[in-house]
Formats: sequence, C-alpha cells, structure tokens
Amino acid sequence: MNKNQTEKMVQDRWLQGKSPVGDFLRGPISRIKMPFLGLYAFAFFLYLPMIVLRLTNDMDGLWDQDDHVAGEAELRIGRWFWMHVARARFFVSMDPIPLVIALAVFVAGILLILSVLRLRFTFVSAVSCLLFLSSISLTAQMAYSYMAIEFSLSFLLAILAVLVVERGKKAYLCIPLAGLCLSLSMGLYQASLGVCTLLILF
Repeated sequence: MNKNQTEKMVQDRWLQGKSPVGDFLRGPISRIKMPFLGLYAFAFFLYLPMIVLRLTNDMDGLWDQDDHVAGEAELRIGRWFWMHVARARFFVSMDPIPLVIALAVFVAGILLILSVLRLRFTFVSAVSCLLFLSSISLTAQMAYSYMAIEFSLSFLLAILAVLVVERGKKAYLCIPLAGLCLSLSMGLYQASLGVCTLLILF
C-alpha cells in the first residue's frame, strides 16, 4: 500500500467517524463502560443521603459555603496544587457537584487499579471495588463536600504514576511523566502516596 492509499484510507475512516485515537480507545472504554456504570450507580446511591441531606463539612477552613476563602494555607501544608484546581473552577464550588464528580473519579481510579494489577472484572474483584467505595477512608474524604475533587484527583494521579511506568516502553519519557503525576498527586493530598507505594509493591 503506497502513501497516497494510506492517506486516503485514514481520511475515509475520519469521515466515517473512525479515527485512530477512537480505535485505540474504543476497546478499553467498551470493556470498562459497564463496570464503571455499575460501580458509579452503587457509589451514588450509597452516598445519596450524605449528598441530599448535606451531611458534609462545608466549612473546612478552605471553603466557606460556596466561596474559596483560603490563600497561603494550602502552601503551608504542602498542598500547593489546591490553588490551581480552585482557580480552574473560578474559586467557586456549587455543592453537590464536587461530590458527584469526585465519585466518578474514584470509580475510574479503582478500575485503573484493576488494570495495573492485570485483574479481570470478576465477581470477587467487583465485591472488592464495592468494599473500597464503602470504606471509612473514602467516606471521610467524601465528607469534605468541596475538597472531594482534590482528594479524588490525587488518588487518580497516584495510580496513573504507576500505570505510566508499568505500561510505558520509553523510560526517558515514562519516568519523568510518572514523577510529574506523583508530584501533582502529593500537591493535592500527600496520603495518596500510600496508594502509589502499595501498587508498586504488588
């Protein structure tokens, strides 16, 4: 197949809604779509009373109701990336949207853990995921109605740091990228370093 034929085939696939990126992602996304929806539905209904009744801490020193009130506090405790995430949402947070988004990020992170450990989504792994979603640790993080996004992003980035190294083929790219993910993760919530460490051990 010559160059012109290859270019024409790529153009035809784009016109048909089939891009190379789409082909690359379609397989993984189709595999995790149903597990993601199932786990998210479980987590959403589990935390629904907390969300609806607002059984959350909405004055945590960084946020007062929907307004961001902190400044240098984040830097003093080493969570420098909080300011950037807050800036990305214009220093305004509409409760309960952060909790709804954070649940989706936590579920995505759990499925990534299964991918890193090369585990299939079986009955046993599904029960393990449900136990994690209902754990005291996650409940405590979800209790901060406005900071839940930061906690969930830290969790996800810690897993991505391991995934990049484990699946990457070029060390000179993967190691710095993993370091960046880990730095951002710790800039959000240092406790997520434990997630990264345990995944490395396994």
